[in-house]
Amino acid sequence: MAFAVFDVETRVDKHLLNRVYYDGQALSDSEAFERYREDLRRRRDSDFFPITLHLPISIAIGNVGDDYVLNSVESLALGDYSEEKLVREFWARAERFAGTLVSFNGRRFDIPVLELAALRHAIAAPIHFAEEGGARAHARTTLPVWPTRKSRDAASTTMILWSCWPRSLAPGTTARPRPWPA
Repeated sequence: MAFAVFDVETRVDKHLLNRVYYDGQALSDSEAFERYREDLRRRRDSDFFPITLHLPISIAIGNVGDDYVLNSVESLALGDYSEEKLVREFWARAERFAGTLVSFNGRRFDIPVLELAALRHAIAAPIHFAEEGGARAHARTTLPVWPTRKSRDAASTTMILWSCWPRSLAPGTTARPRPWPA
């Protein structure tokens, strides 16, 4: 069975934040962002924004074979980027992928962000969103999660990917790449 290790990078939708939390207060999107961030720091001692305000800007996929060797790393929708194309490509591939999706914080962040984006852009993912026995119900209980990492940056994810499967970088590796379906 092949594995696809994925990570989603996001940005906060400042315009949506401004419209939802500060409508009619004549704040710029940047001012609304800073005000909300300061409020989060006071209330929660954290400046991590709610998932509903995150927009995916990058999705990296590590293609791992049955032998647990990292065969390749790719970023989705690089050629002609838009949020919709990025999310559409992820869900099209996820629906066709017969292996196991692996994420470091997929259940609590990446998948919910991608589900919201799919709904925002009317992207169908019938296998994932199936009511009973679908991938969504399965992911909530079985999607592997990196147990101790709390980092939120792409560099640490890349380092984790490379450090987990260093054999894939060795000269003479005989593993045949089995990438996530394009």
